[in-house]
Amino acid sequence: MKSIYPLFLFIAVALLSACSPHMVSGVWKPTQDNEYGISKLVVAFDGKAEFVTTKLDNINWHCFWSATADRTADLECTPSNDTSKEESFKLNINAEGLAELSHKLKLVATFKLVNENPVL
Repeated sequence: MKSIYPLFLFIAVALLSACSPHMVSGVWKPTQDNEYGISKLVVAFDGKAEFVTTKLDNINWHCFWSATADRTADLECTPSNDTSKEESFKLNINAEGLAELSHKLKLVATFKLVNENPVL
């Protein structure tokens, strides 16, 4: 009977560790002004993300994201002004823990994680 407890403990730990959020998820605020005018990037745990580009026709971007590595995610985003169009963004967490958002291979903004719940 004692031999079953280590197995149970191992399975419980494995299941609990699978529930931790990906590093890109969270609410991110820019470290400085950016040419897109993004004031907040919300990356929810459920694979959705959104942000507003106030300097690009005040567009709301609704995204689905997928992790491509431990510190990287691809965002496939649809702008509110043309829902038939889709744009790709990349979000990467650098060594300092800052998130770097790129669009068409160009760095758009750098963000820091804030203590907010990323609910959309």
